[in-house]
Amino acid sequence: GQRGSVFTAGNVDLQVSSLGTERHGRQTHLPFFKSTRKSRTSTNSECSKNPEFGDTNGDCFFDVNDVRFVTQYLAYRGVNFEGGDGPIILNILYRSRHSYSFLDADRNGEITGKDASYLNKVNLGILTFITALHTIQEGCVLTVSATIQTKANQELNVDSVRMFFDLTSKDLQFPTDISSGLVEGNLVTIEKGSAGAIIQANCKHSLES
Repeated sequence: GQRGSVFTAGNVDLQVSSLGTERHGRQTHLPFFKSTRKSRTSTNSECSKNPEFGDTNGDCFFDVNDVRFVTQYLAYRGVNFEGGDGPIILNILYRSRHSYSFLDADRNGEITGKDASYLNKVNLGILTFITALHTIQEGCVLTVSATIQTKANQELNVDSVRMFFDLTSKDLQFPTDISSGLVEGNLVTIEKGSAGAIIQANCKHSLES
């Protein structure tokens, strides 16, 4: 892709009963980790109410330490969290319930090394978080939208964002003229190895209509 552009992608399972016209729119550190934000502190109660998205290690903030936490989680999960820092990891996840949900960074229902990679790319500003996915079907019109967020909710230039929806249909007779029915967004391709289409969405600030 173009250097400097932000891409948002992920595997999100979506099932709809019928398909008509598509419309797409916008929208405490582990002891063995050295904190890079010593000047930023918060209480556990504050953290549980308003943690930064992607905070896997329960310190309220998102940074490279959260990437490392995922790799540690995966390593100790393989030995049932026994020995070493396994019990510490379980204790953090027990005390910080939001942390476990953030382990699945790409939101595909599984926690793997790809989630650590995803978090690392968000930390570097290459990808963004998908914080919410919305689907609305009214008659034959299907609206699919997603809310995205950058690291620490920094300002995002929507002109630099490219968001794609990978739609998969159980109907092998998926309409080849889907582009003519798009209200928003652009058809990228219907040749993706299965019935469906890849749509590039229009990105807007959440305050825009």
